[in-house]
Amino acid sequence: MSDFETISKRRIPSMDATLTLFRHPSGFEVYYIDAKDEESFFSYQFKTYPNSSNGVFHILEHTILSGSEKYRVRDPFSIISRSSCNTYLNALTFPDRTMYPAASPLKKDFDNIFLIYTDSVFRPLLRKETFLAEGIRVKKEGPYFDGVVFNEMRNDTLSHESVVSSHSLRDLFPNTMYSFSSGGEAKSIATLSYEEYLRTYDKFYHPSNGGLFLYGNMIDVEEKLNILSEYLKSYEKREKLPLYPGTVRWDEPKEATYYSSSSEGDDKITVIISYLTTLLNTSSIDRMFLSVLVDALLGSPSCPLYSALLSSNLADDISSQSGMSGDFFEIPFSVGLTGVKKEKVEEAKAFIISSIEKIANEGLDKDLIEAAIRRQEFAAREIPGGMPNGFRLLLRCSRTWARGEDIIPDLDSAGAIKSVRDAWIKDENIFNEFLKKELVNNPHRLTITVIADDDKVKEEEETLVSLAKEKLNSVNDQDGKCFTNFISKPDDEKDIQAIPCLTLKDVPVRGNSIDMEDVDGILVQPQLTGGIIYFDIVVDISDKSNEELLYFSLLSRELPIAGLIGEDKSLINRKLRLLTGSLSYFIETGKCQDGSTRASFVIRMKVLRENLNAALNELSRLLKHCDIAQVESVKGALNDIKTDFAENVSYAGTSFAASSASASLSPSLSLGEDVMGIKAWQAFSNLTIDKACREVQKAYLALSERGRFIIHLTLEEADRAFAVKEAKEFLSKMVQSDKISPLEREITENRKSIFYPLPVPVSYNALSIPSAKYSTLEEASQEIVSNIFSSGPLWQEVRTVLGAYGVEMVVDPLEGSIVVATYNDPNIMKTYETILRVVKDYEIKEEDIENAKLSIIGKLLKPLSPSARAIVGFRRYLYGITPDLRAMFRENILASSKDDLIRVKEDLVVKMSSASKATLGSRELFEREDSDFVLVNLPQA
Repeated sequence: MSDFETISKRRIPSMDATLTLFRHPSGFEVYYIDAKDEESFFSYQFKTYPNSSNGVFHILEHTILSGSEKYRVRDPFSIISRSSCNTYLNALTFPDRTMYPAASPLKKDFDNIFLIYTDSVFRPLLRKETFLAEGIRVKKEGPYFDGVVFNEMRNDTLSHESVVSSHSLRDLFPNTMYSFSSGGEAKSIATLSYEEYLRTYDKFYHPSNGGLFLYGNMIDVEEKLNILSEYLKSYEKREKLPLYPGTVRWDEPKEATYYSSSSEGDDKITVIISYLTTLLNTSSIDRMFLSVLVDALLGSPSCPLYSALLSSNLADDISSQSGMSGDFFEIPFSVGLTGVKKEKVEEAKAFIISSIEKIANEGLDKDLIEAAIRRQEFAAREIPGGMPNGFRLLLRCSRTWARGEDIIPDLDSAGAIKSVRDAWIKDENIFNEFLKKELVNNPHRLTITVIADDDKVKEEEETLVSLAKEKLNSVNDQDGKCFTNFISKPDDEKDIQAIPCLTLKDVPVRGNSIDMEDVDGILVQPQLTGGIIYFDIVVDISDKSNEELLYFSLLSRELPIAGLIGEDKSLINRKLRLLTGSLSYFIETGKCQDGSTRASFVIRMKVLRENLNAALNELSRLLKHCDIAQVESVKGALNDIKTDFAENVSYAGTSFAASSASASLSPSLSLGEDVMGIKAWQAFSNLTIDKACREVQKAYLALSERGRFIIHLTLEEADRAFAVKEAKEFLSKMVQSDKISPLEREITENRKSIFYPLPVPVSYNALSIPSAKYSTLEEASQEIVSNIFSSGPLWQEVRTVLGAYGVEMVVDPLEGSIVVATYNDPNIMKTYETILRVVKDYEIKEEDIENAKLSIIGKLLKPLSPSARAIVGFRRYLYGITPDLRAMFRENILASSKDDLIRVKEDLVVKMSSASKATLGSRELFEREDSDFVLVNLPQA
């Protein structure tokens, strides 16, 4: 019997589920939601309140799962990640709490992961060598600092968007825990000692400060409580950490200026204004109220605040940091402009404030509020995806739980939406009055200006070098020797065997089968959808040249902001927002199984049956009668694309590097780089507005040519006949045309090694080689080898030894590539050399093969939401991925022998010696290297 007491047991009104709260004498709490779900989920949670920006909680999050009393290997996290069927496995640091979540669809796997996480949380070894590897250490060469977290946050501290995001929020909370970076800032991380790290664990990871969240219907709760009781029996109850008392409010607004690096060079400026509202993140109604308001103001370019800022001509685009944040006790609201010219900064500040005042005084249109509430109602009705359902529920209630308040309202989003709608019906001015009180007349307002200035960044780097020199004097040589021995010595075989793992016999071999029918030329995928119709359209543009396809990318950004000829510009998109749960446009390219390259303009619409007819009528008008060559709309779309590239290049540096490295492998991958990679960014940066208007007009005509259309419906059986009839009616309104023939494409990238300088202190490296064809035995063997190296020897050498934040080896057999990529990496050529050496020297073991097969087959068990099943099923059809091919893939994974893998490994070594490579990163690092890379500058503002 466990020592836990049952405190309460209640039904959750909006779910077919029961919520039970258990409490241990030590103060540790367990919430269990007994709900029907294919996926079981758990997460440990601890309140972690920073008192500096030294990143200690971030480093603890990395190292808690790096060896424990029962599981003493260096990195049990990587072992379970490659020897389980987990559908989610992570550790996360928030501004005021830390979580250790995991999920699996298999009970034995779930139980194994629970055992490892539990021992790690309550009995971690917290070895000094692990602290030095994952956190911070001084290297004599330089001297300089190193460590996985240090390298990650060193880059994060400097990047433009991180500086905007961090200070526009944290600075609203001066002299509180929220004013510090829980992730850490490089200069502060450099001051953290091992002793303080240990003291912090002892203080904050006490049971009275934590809890466990369980979700699912295959969990033996009594067993879990008994396991916990054994761990908790040695703890005495402590007084709980004090609750956050609320922020002392300002009497007058404040301003601040910060400096950052920028991929667009010096002088990029972002102006952002943040308000601290009186709404609380512990109130589901407060969160829903502000969500509705933010959607009405900023949800699309047709919304009033978004539209006003976009048409101001004061900046390139609205800041991506605009909106609300759920990371703090009180809810901040921010809105800003990015790409502001130096001489326009003061005007931009005044314009943002005056735009909010104007909207508050004139009042929000009722249709905007109705559309925003409907979209929340739609989201509550939709069967969610993207993360485990249990994790989604925990994120809603975690802060409320930490404060000891009732979490039931947080779990009932439909109830919160109803409360907001009822409040609006009772007082139709409630949102306008909020704008006046919480924004216009709120003195707790912060204006932040962030200026890209690499000279200031260099000063930061010089400070770090000076700190490293000072700290070098206190470095213990013995620590260095112990660290080197620790990372070079393999784990004891006895410790490896102690890790509870699945075997292939534990795993059912099945995939996500998706049934589809052709009904009078309309593809239909019947399934339970909660009454939602997923209406997906592909406009086949495979006959267009690489350059022409760029303008379809531009179209995808312009359609949400363009108007119809002779109508108010925002009217059509406001109508569509009112009628749909979501509507999106994007371009997609890919290689089909017959070897041809497909290019598609994709339109994804989520809609209820009662709105389908009206939504399709409005969509057909948008596709046929849009004022698409209107200069301001084209300019806004072009700025939006260029701003997105500039803001994402640091965050998604590895993806950009992989695309660039792979572009020389095939016509399809060349096309992907030309249309969506760095080459596309360069092309958009050189594009004049006049040419863009002309070419967009030409591209737009293809969107109404019936012969290009393929329609795919995912819906419930009862809606089939009605939706097919509406789809056919929609098609009849399009212009009659023949089906097109795909263009024969060529490889457009012949450079083998490219370096793109970024003003960051780390690098993003990628090498790419050809893969075998999907579903062949050779390709299956490549998948297994890649899995072995990603989570085993490459992880150990590139992350643990060299200090990169991460490394992965990924096979994309549909496109025909194998990519090895690293991120937040303090090295360039040393990394490429290490990758080749590891692949060449590592000897594959039988247990590696078993674990890799298990991991690959296990991924096929991940449940898909209706929305995900809709697009996955459609893509399988488009690219010719048949059930037989998928079955052959599974069979070949299981059939691959050790000899097959050795042959593949040897072939990889040969190919990697002449692989295509691309790096985005520090120019200083690059200039120290002896390489044959071609230096290519990124576009400038």
